[in-house]
Amino acid sequence: MKTAILGTDRRLAAESNMRDEGKQPKVCLVTGWSKLAERFKERWQDQLQVKSKLAGLVESADCDMFIVDTDVSDMDVWPAPIHSHPQAQSRLWLFLTSKRLNLNPLPPETVIFERELEAVDDLVFFLRERYAPESYRQIEKVDYFQSNRTIVVHMKNGRIYLLRADELPEADSSEIVRWTAGKSRNYFRAKQSSGNWFEVPWDEVLYHCEPEYEHYKGREKAEPPENRALRIGNKVRELRTVKGLSVAELARRTGMKRPNLSRVESGRHEPSLETLERIADALVLPVAELVSRPMVV
Repeated sequence: MKTAILGTDRRLAAESNMRDEGKQPKVCLVTGWSKLAERFKERWQDQLQVKSKLAGLVESADCDMFIVDTDVSDMDVWPAPIHSHPQAQSRLWLFLTSKRLNLNPLPPETVIFERELEAVDDLVFFLRERYAPESYRQIEKVDYFQSNRTIVVHMKNGRIYLLRADELPEADSSEIVRWTAGKSRNYFRAKQSSGNWFEVPWDEVLYHCEPEYEHYKGREKAEPPENRALRIGNKVRELRTVKGLSVAELARRTGMKRPNLSRVESGRHEPSLETLERIADALVLPVAELVSRPMVV
């Protein structure tokens, strides 16, 4: 689960400068869960501070973003950290939570993830895309398993995809004998024993393997309409709660009748694009945040 709340021009400009200069953001992780900290260190491997107490953030004004495990022992000191130094409000804050919490007031930009070890991969993917948006298009290296004719594609953002040769229309039934990432890193090449050469671009890899990719081949099949309505309803309710709004208040802001909004939140009615736009405007969010699906790899 990932929920972006709101952005600030100052922070976005700073991030743009970091990307242009090739700098890695400084991250401060607050958690008492050692396994989570270790996994994040393995996945991130960049500038990182780890603290076991939320109160320790007072000394972390130099961090570009904060990741907070909401199960830390002193979570009750919130929102003191965002008032501890003037730069806190312009930073990106990410929260890992397994329960509904009243985190108000929230910083101008907040992102919420599930508190589970597996979510670390999604979190790191989110950060890599944010600070190196081209990395999800670049292929780091390619391997091949002959036993099941599977091509292993390692992307620069850390994602690893398993692509069956039989799924590729460019490939014939003969064995793959050579494979390599292209010079530009946005495709890979493979040679087969028949003499056939073929190239597979990054977007075809995502088409076959990445459920979050907008053109993913299974996007429409993967989710029945009733599931979509329930997922969107849960997301609307979750974001409304994070914003500290009642159903009545959100209904007032959208100009909807309260029973109609309740039907959307309960998943009994899939809202139209117009309704989604009204809800997104009321929550100060892009429509994509209401309809996007969790990353699954």
